[in-house]
Amino acid sequence: MFTEHSRNAVIPKLAAQARRIVYLSAAGAETHADPDNASHNRIERLIREHAKEWTFLRSGGHMSNDLATPVPADGVVRGPFLSWARSQIHPKDLAAVGVHALLTDDLLNTATPMLTGEELMTGAERIRIVGELVGRPVTKVEEVPPEQAREWFLQWVPPQDVDAVLETMKEIAARPEPVVPTIREILGRPATSYREWILDHLPAFVEPTAEGVGLAFASLANKGEIDAITRHLLAAGQVSGPVEGPYLRAGGDRFAVRFTADSTIGVYTVRDGRIVSEERFS
Repeated sequence: MFTEHSRNAVIPKLAAQARRIVYLSAAGAETHADPDNASHNRIERLIREHAKEWTFLRSGGHMSNDLATPVPADGVVRGPFLSWARSQIHPKDLAAVGVHALLTDDLLNTATPMLTGEELMTGAERIRIVGELVGRPVTKVEEVPPEQAREWFLQWVPPQDVDAVLETMKEIAARPEPVVPTIREILGRPATSYREWILDHLPAFVEPTAEGVGLAFASLANKGEIDAITRHLLAAGQVSGPVEGPYLRAGGDRFAVRFTADSTIGVYTVRDGRIVSEERFS
């Protein structure tokens, strides 16, 4: 929406140089009842006019919109539209459909049916899954009125459109999104779960402190999520003296994890290459 002024120049040039265009559009692009979907509709129309081969991937909500929303230390979660039930889709599923559209003719010159995940969950339910995995249980959910969330919407909506988008959001948030089997039909497998997406992006949801890392490590270990621990939280080799990575990192501090002799988990805070503190978690 911030680059609408460029579409008339960019898309014809792209179509002249690319044999096929696969465009990530939106489920509401055909009705284009609000500024966001109207933008997708205009881009779809230009691609149809200029590209010989094209596919539009019309998706619902993306799991990646939930990135970097860790559970606060007090367990109280605040945000707009937390009661809206969505069937969000994992970005790797969108990518897989996009590759399928590029490398086969199965979706040539069509717009896909709505692409969704296979789970219908509210924002409150999704953040509770985050809390369960990282050891920060959600104690309370407070839904913020949309009018108080204008600054957040201004991050992805031009100022002149924000009121219209907010009105549309209030209308659609009153009804659950559908769950459709398009991903399973195209890829021959189920859509990826929200829980798996959280485990794929764990550092974005772990509080960047020794306590946050320790709680997440203990929680994941107790749930048998060893792969996530290995990928994101476990430092390699002996941890002592001047410390080299890998780390979970945030700001000026880094955190290295080791098992201690009494089967607790030790989390070192590493600053300027040296251990400055250690905390233990069972």
